Amino acid sequence: MFVTKRGEHFFADLGLDLPTLRKKRRVFCRACLDWSERQHHLAGALGNALCNYFFASKWIVQSPSSRAVKITDQGKIGLKETFHLDVDTF
Repeated sequence: MFVTKRGEHFFADLGLDLPTLRKKRRVFCRACLDWSERQHHLAGALGNALCNYFFASKWIVQSPSSRAVKITDQGKIGLKETFHLDVDTF
């Protein structure tokens, strides 16, 4: 997988440093099939950085007793404004 120039600008606007992520030991980005829901998600350094951004922005919080995450009300707004995703329809 690769990120387009437009995507690079998008991620830079979020504050993600793609040149640094590309230098990490782990793969930069790839699709990964989730074992439980059988849906692809973004893996690698970029996926991890995006996940950390969601946590830092308080868009998601981890469930106390599992690895599951919950999208917060703030996250619903952020995901809609930033990614044009309406998570209420999922």
